[in-house]
Amino acid sequence: MIDKKYIAIEGAIGVGKTTLAKKISDTIKCETIFEDYITNPFLKDFYDHNQLNSFSTQVYFLLRRIEQSIEVRDTKNLLISDFYFGKDELFAKLNLTEVEYTMYKEIRKKLEFKPPIPDLIIYLQASTDILLERIKKRSLDIERNIKRKYIDSVNEIYMKHFHEY
Repeated sequence: MIDKKYIAIEGAIGVGKTTLAKKISDTIKCETIFEDYITNPFLKDFYDHNQLNSFSTQVYFLLRRIEQSIEVRDTKNLLISDFYFGKDELFAKLNLTEVEYTMYKEIRKKLEFKPPIPDLIIYLQASTDILLERIKKRSLDIERNIKRKYIDSVNEIYMKHFHEY
């Protein structure tokens, strides 16, 4: 009997979070929740134009995470996700200006967003070269123009965060 209710898989873009979540779910037949990034109408411009629309991109993710947090809280069975809610704060720190980050925190506070805390986080790591290779291989139009520098910074913020977690 598994006594964990909520397991999150986390790591940089292209590290294999979704693949691992699907494999675990297929193996032990549990519920899944996946990060909904494809529907973000600002994300392609964000990647294409050196983080253009970072505030809009981040607020969209915040609103979507609030919706998904309700799904996690309402789940009675074991749940595997290919993200953990703490990533929202990490990406806000990484991508927003100081003024935008202050506003983001104010919005988050007013929305009273209290993300669910996983019972277990599986943190996956890979080098920037491997991540870029995987991103290129999966060939999603939305990710076509992700820059090496950006992947480096994402990798760095994750390593720092999980070293201190």
